[in-house]
Amino acid sequence: MENHIRHWRRMRGLSQEALGAKVGLGKASISKLERGDLRLRDVTIAKLVDALDVAAGDLLGDYASGKTESGAAKQRGERKTERVERKTERVERKTERVERKKERAETRAGEIG
Repeated sequence: MENHIRHWRRMRGLSQEALGAKVGLGKASISKLERGDLRLRDVTIAKLVDALDVAAGDLLGDYASGKTESGAAKQRGERKTERVERKTERVERKTERVERKKERAETRAGEIG
């Protein structure tokens, strides 16, 4: 999703390293944030707003509205969805096995009793 971190960093005359030092992140993390490849957390947003002396709405731009998503972020979301779907299928299969086992145990208990 598009944000305006790079714009405001440049407007303030800061390098990625300098901004990173102000917010407690490395240059690589700042680069990923600017590209939208790293999720912005509330704490990070607050630190960036303070370090860049800019309103959150101005800093976040379209990111706040969720209008767009970067290719990498979209791929991560799709992969996560696939993992969740696979895990859900495994849980459903396991639940079915447990239910069948329970039914067999109840049947045996009825035959014995």
